[in-house]
Amino acid sequence: MRTLKNIDFLIEKAYKNTITKPEDVQKNVLEHENILYIKDKQTGLKAVIAIHDTTLGAAFGTVNIQQYDQVNKAFEDVIKYSRSATYKAALAGLSIGGAHAILLANEDETVTPEQLRKFGTYINILKGKYIATPSSSISTEEFNFIKETTNHTISFQRKTLNISTFTAYGTLEGIKASAFYLWGSEELRNRKIVVQGVGKVGTQIVEFLVKDGADITIADTDYNKVEALLNRFPHLNAIDPKDVLTHEADILIPAATSGVINEFTIPLLNYKLIAGPADNQLKNEEEDAKLLEEHGILFTPDFLINAGSLITNYFEYSQLDKDHLQAKIEKIYITTLETFFYAKQKNSAPITAAKKIVKTYLNQVQIRKN
Repeated sequence: MRTLKNIDFLIEKAYKNTITKPEDVQKNVLEHENILYIKDKQTGLKAVIAIHDTTLGAAFGTVNIQQYDQVNKAFEDVIKYSRSATYKAALAGLSIGGAHAILLANEDETVTPEQLRKFGTYINILKGKYIATPSSSISTEEFNFIKETTNHTISFQRKTLNISTFTAYGTLEGIKASAFYLWGSEELRNRKIVVQGVGKVGTQIVEFLVKDGADITIADTDYNKVEALLNRFPHLNAIDPKDVLTHEADILIPAATSGVINEFTIPLLNYKLIAGPADNQLKNEEEDAKLLEEHGILFTPDFLINAGSLITNYFEYSQLDKDHLQAKIEKIYITTLETFFYAKQKNSAPITAAKKIVKTYLNQVQIRKN
């Protein structure tokens, strides 16, 4: 039985003045097994932990530190990212569920060591159903403060596992599978590709694409990152981030913010394929997926191909060897193709098909448990 604390508060108060439809909010909240809203008077900590599903095992989820103008936006994000984590885990064949946590940063965009330690004690309330993993928004030092008060975290004792590399590698496997489905060849040589966002993962993707001989254009709001890549690879092209959506190329790889693909931007797109590591690229998944199809653009579900970080976290937690990790990430290629062919068979968008695959699988596991 799925139970939630203070659900009326979540729906009535946390989502006040949001454009999200109340019925959609209730549906998304009820889909989760547990949502813990934390407002600690002693330390001033404000945080949200969402556990989406533990059918396959304890729910793994990143801890993000972010500043929000309104708490309702934090709730919306934690719900989306925790659900996405479940999809990633199930499609990757991992024995874990999906979760996500957000610590609301203070006015100076930080959290204190006391707040981080206190957050660890709240993780303990969930009795091992939530395993906290770090994100790019939290430093090793900050994450270690959390670990002081809870054992329900990733240890990261093996420094050889580079999450960015494996995330980029898995994404590239998904892109190649998408290219094979679309053009009959996974060859990316001379393909015109735009990489939107060249942070750690985006930069790693660029490095892989350079080896594959792709015709690469990069864009980022931080021009220092762009300049650093241009110094390393002078043959790369660079464009202003605002020109990405109207640029013409074969593939767009979103590797930055979420929600960039929506009803307003889709008519501007001049790409045949969109596939990248950024989470929640579609503003409204079902509607935007259909609109992309109408415009002749193949969209590869982000949670299908960006699971490299979650897979790496799982293998670190389970202390499994690197060869098994690589094999699991390379399987993203086959899973991507299977999803596309299933979508074609069902005459549905790939993202709809991927969700259907996950829900059917989870239902089957739940039936066997019962």
